[in-house]
Amino acid sequence: MLRAINAMQDAVVLANCIYEMKSSSHDDIKGALKDYKKQRYAHAKQQVESSNTAGKILYGQNWFEKFMRKAVLAWLPKSFEKSNLTKAGSYRPQASFIPQAPVRGTVPVLPQKPSKRYQEGLKRHQQEMKEEEGVKEEKVEQQAETQAF
Repeated sequence: MLRAINAMQDAVVLANCIYEMKSSSHDDIKGALKDYKKQRYAHAKQQVESSNTAGKILYGQNWFEKFMRKAVLAWLPKSFEKSNLTKAGSYRPQASFIPQAPVRGTVPVLPQKPSKRYQEGLKRHQQEMKEEEGVKEEKVEQQAETQAF
């Protein structure tokens, strides 16, 4: 399960980094991959380590791992489990080149790197819409003036 989530998060962050590339030059590709590593490495490493620990506790074969399984499952408070799930659930990268999905849960979401390219496109679109609105208003005013005569 965690591997599938990790793969989807990798895909989203990599797509965001590729979207931000200015060209397909070697330097831009290298920069995108560095940015990808900067955004993903710490989260991916933590997820892999958590998965390995959980695997040893749940499926461990030696005496220590069996002891840990019994101790952890019997004595670990539910609040600890809940806090770990909350921490894991707070990292939810989204595609930055489309409108963001609203936060609907109770877990606070970690902020993600915004897309400069998407923001610039959104500003251009809003400006174009304002200009179109201005042209429409001018036409309405002209029609009103011609009808008044």
